[in-house]
Amino acid sequence: MSRDDLCDLSLMDAAAAMRAGEASAVDVVGAALDRTERDGKALNCYLHVVAEAAMADAKARAEELADGRDRGPLHGIPVSLKDNVWTAGIPTTGGSVSRIGWIPKEDATLWARMKRAGAVLVAKAHLYEFAYGAVNPTFGHATNPWKPGYETGGSSNGSASSVAAGLCHASIGSDTSGSIRGPAAYCGLVGVKATYGLVSRHGVIPLSYTLDAAGPLTRTVTDAAAVLRVIAGYDPLDPTTSRREVPDYVAALEGGVRGMRIGMVTEETLAVCSRDARRTFADAVEGLRREGAVIVPVRIPDMMRLWGPSDVITTAEALEYHRDALARNPEGYGPAVRARLGRGFYMSALDYVRAQRVRARLIADMDAAMEGVSAVVMPGHPVGSHPIGAKFMEVDGKEVELAPISGLYTRMFNLTGQPAMTVAAGFNTTGLPMSMQIVARPFDEVTMFRIGRAHERAGGWHERRPPRLS
Repeated sequence: MSRDDLCDLSLMDAAAAMRAGEASAVDVVGAALDRTERDGKALNCYLHVVAEAAMADAKARAEELADGRDRGPLHGIPVSLKDNVWTAGIPTTGGSVSRIGWIPKEDATLWARMKRAGAVLVAKAHLYEFAYGAVNPTFGHATNPWKPGYETGGSSNGSASSVAAGLCHASIGSDTSGSIRGPAAYCGLVGVKATYGLVSRHGVIPLSYTLDAAGPLTRTVTDAAAVLRVIAGYDPLDPTTSRREVPDYVAALEGGVRGMRIGMVTEETLAVCSRDARRTFADAVEGLRREGAVIVPVRIPDMMRLWGPSDVITTAEALEYHRDALARNPEGYGPAVRARLGRGFYMSALDYVRAQRVRARLIADMDAAMEGVSAVVMPGHPVGSHPIGAKFMEVDGKEVELAPISGLYTRMFNLTGQPAMTVAAGFNTTGLPMSMQIVARPFDEVTMFRIGRAHERAGGWHERRPPRLS
């Protein structure tokens, strides 16, 4: 098996190759680093590569496996981490010049768990500054391996680009209004925002304490299920985490959807979608129907009205975290993030309470909407990727402003705390990935993954890879 072939495997297939003796962890990690050396600069998806340490860890993992010590499916797997995840002894910038040179003394809980499970860190991934929806001019912009010069989405843009391009087999991102699921949608990946409280955020630089989630970006649903099983579970260092037992998501994957009632959003929700988004979503729903699902229309709350409450909560909570550092070193923040944080000084406690009341009403409304169905499906993004820096895009002959639809289909589920996952669902007429989002009830990731796996069986889009850059 060639080194390029190793890079193009899914996480689980790479793990199987190591156990079958077809490759070692040294081969798999070395292949990822070779591709990083070749294509990483063009993609601009990494801020810090740790090649020497990665190869030392790969050698140790290979020796363990040869001696019969198997840490599980992540054993010897090369991964990246969004650079807001603490890594002991390795710089963690948060995508901001204000944190250049800062080296944490401890690992984030989720990375400590992945490391114990045998994962090998190859790089810290590019992100929007402090995950706050703005590119820091110091670090530039990550690009989409499906079409260089096009958006990877935000803010986990480097994570998505690195996995899609085969520079690693999985990455961890963070998601406050869609920052895992959006990049996954743009890059043809699986992106998981788990239930609020399922994954510890200790050691992940916060944006919004009550909206943030951390989770995997991978090529397949099985890969995502394997990573989530490792990082999920109670953590005394994060008091928001649940004490619920974490299921074996991988073992439950092949349960299928025969007879399962799945809600499909109605025309009101689809009104802003491009023809390509509608077409690929309709094909995905038909695939689930072929797998035996019972598809029923479901009317969910109006997503357009949620921008305000989401923005108030995010801005207030982000300012609470950054206020002291911003006062000491305002020049350390990029102008866009500085302006966004500055809005928080003009928001009152009354604004914040009102936003949280809207949120409580939304949770109740979404609970009611899901009565009688196991999950709801919708497009992952209304239009998909677009040229980097574009503020408008021609969609079906009409000029569309991109900012209002950014996060349109994702931010609701940070507010409700529900698990939500984007999956690849075909391509638009220009060859860029399109997606579907699957939303389940709180702590029912098992159902979400089962639907995602049934979708993969029906469509096979997860097997496609971007054209090689070199």
